[in-house]
Amino acid sequence: MLSTVTKERLIKKFGAENDIAVKEEEYLETSESPEPLSNTRAKQNIPHLDKIKYNYPIESILQKISSATGNTISVCLYRINTGGMLPFVEYMMYRYPKTQDRLILFPTYSCANRSIKTTLNDFKKKIIKDTSVSFSVQGCLKHDNMSFIFVQIPSTKTTTAVEDEPSTQFIWVTLSEIVNVRHVYGSPIHLSATNLFCDNPSLTKLTTSNGDALENPVVLYDGARYEKIIYESVFGLAKATPYASLGPFYYLAPFEDALRYATEHPRGSPSYGKKISTGGVLRCVVFIGKLKVMLNKPRDVPSSYHDLVALKGSKDEKYIHSVRYMRDNAGEWASKYDSVIAGRVPLKKGKLYRTEPIVAIRAWNQQLALSWIIIK
Repeated sequence: MLSTVTKERLIKKFGAENDIAVKEEEYLETSESPEPLSNTRAKQNIPHLDKIKYNYPIESILQKISSATGNTISVCLYRINTGGMLPFVEYMMYRYPKTQDRLILFPTYSCANRSIKTTLNDFKKKIIKDTSVSFSVQGCLKHDNMSFIFVQIPSTKTTTAVEDEPSTQFIWVTLSEIVNVRHVYGSPIHLSATNLFCDNPSLTKLTTSNGDALENPVVLYDGARYEKIIYESVFGLAKATPYASLGPFYYLAPFEDALRYATEHPRGSPSYGKKISTGGVLRCVVFIGKLKVMLNKPRDVPSSYHDLVALKGSKDEKYIHSVRYMRDNAGEWASKYDSVIAGRVPLKKGKLYRTEPIVAIRAWNQQLALSWIIIK
């Protein structure tokens, strides 16, 4: 049952008159105390987040100049988010309307020896719409005949996810999204941003005071009915049942797969195959840690689920047998790893186990919900 405090938090966020009824029996309350890290991670002597002295060492590659040259000048506004298991970097980027493919890039101005001071004043008035906001100008970097001004604002601590409405033009983007997947909710990130970071690796590293690189989180998604996403936007991911293919842990997937789960009922559901009238997709940063990759090889422990299916004489027995090394219902992987991935492993007749991989993480505090969207 949901506690009184839980109900009050939901009402405070969504309103007492909200017509979305959360079915209490479908979701588990999240423990207030974080789960311990695996032995492998504990040996890294990573201190508690509040005690980590971190550094974003980008000033060494930046120039301290008063005006910029080139075809365009872009403002790279960033902050350090300390809401997760480890601090991570976020950049504010502009997103075009849907009619222009929702392309994401840094706020950009035409440049002809334009003053950096003038550019930032325009940025405050037109973008931030607050001329009193405190900026710390780190410097300028020239790349591909473009000038990028790096500006820092005070760090933030994300506590609950925010709704990413269709009209939202500006979005905070992680380093992993800029460099690795190059999209947010399927909206593409402009190649100029990706090339900037790939060609200047210093921009991709957050370090400790000793110079050791901290783990950059990846971004993954959860797709489901709107009611579940509402719940998870406040409390983070709900734990899966013991019947889940990789054990009773926390599951995420790439956006494409999450979108599918947000629009149709999954296999195993009484409504399997039917469309979901209103769904949602939750966007999370995930600290992967030590990763196990499922390859459907005999060296992995075969799932006992296969034996249960065989006893029942299931029509899917042959398929279950062929992927018995891709399942771990008991979650034995969690004794040695922080997370596990099961993905595009080839099967017989050219088929794939999954077209999009699924990731399970062991501990709740490895994830942090950032934002969510409605799917109708």
